[in-house]
Amino acid sequence: MSDEEPVYVMFRPEGFKSFLNVLHETFGSGGDAIIYNMSRQYGEAVIHSRLPVIPSDPKLRSTVLATLADQFALQGWGMLSLEEMNMEQGLAQVVLKNNPFKACTGADEFPVCFFIRGAIAGMLSAIFEEDMRVKGIVCTEKDNGICRFLYEFD
Repeated sequence: MSDEEPVYVMFRPEGFKSFLNVLHETFGSGGDAIIYNMSRQYGEAVIHSRLPVIPSDPKLRSTVLATLADQFALQGWGMLSLEEMNMEQGLAQVVLKNNPFKACTGADEFPVCFFIRGAIAGMLSAIFEEDMRVKGIVCTEKDNGICRFLYEFD
């Protein structure tokens, strides 16, 4: 294996949910925050590793983000699309279809999309060159398997 060949650690959705449950049961919302912040850093690293210089043209930034969202899907995290991206106002609405955790959630359980929300926040933060945070969520359980995340400047 060369240094250039990527190495992947993979979980099935049920295994990842078990991992999240242990963190949640052990640390409560602190465990959720750990996963969110780790994945946020991952999202930023994905952008910076593939795009060392962020283009100033907003359309090019959107194109880059769409390309990286496609790679996100290839890694099994679901299909991401940008419904809205307003660089001036610092708003972005991201839609997630085929959430890999949909089969693992139930009406009584806490959401298990901390990793996905954090990774998207990290990618958007790198593209916007400003910290982004989740402003709103419409969960997959309420919208026929589609999650909608609204992000804004932190």
